Amino acid sequence: MSRVEHPPIGGPSVTDEPNRYIISYCPMCETVYEASRRDQLTCSPACRVKAHRTGRLDELKRVAKFLDIHPSLALRAQATEILRPDLGRKIAAGEIDYDDILSEMDAAYNARAMQAARMVMGDAE
Repeated sequence: MSRVEHPPIGGPSVTDEPNRYIISYCPMCETVYEASRRDQLTCSPACRVKAHRTGRLDELKRVAKFLDIHPSLALRAQATEILRPDLGRKIAAGEIDYDDILSEMDAAYNARAMQAARMVMGDAE
């Protein structure tokens, strides 16, 4: 029986970069969520089906096409307005780009999650 060679620890199969999620907004359930893909438009398959059935995705796509942007960018903008409106103003002014604020959005999302956890446990600030 031949011996199986595994890549060395820290070798080419290991990356130093953590997976970066995009903080976005679901047009169906109206929540902020972590999108695993840049082109993701809803938080779940169930919301995707509902959004198609209700026409919300069609409307989003029409508006995005009119503005010449990808629909997911409009949803990222909505999430930014909810979590960090100060960053939304900087993006609108052209001072920064969405890719520049991944860490800040992630921190704001995690802070919101911790706030929700404290509220559930009866320890709201």
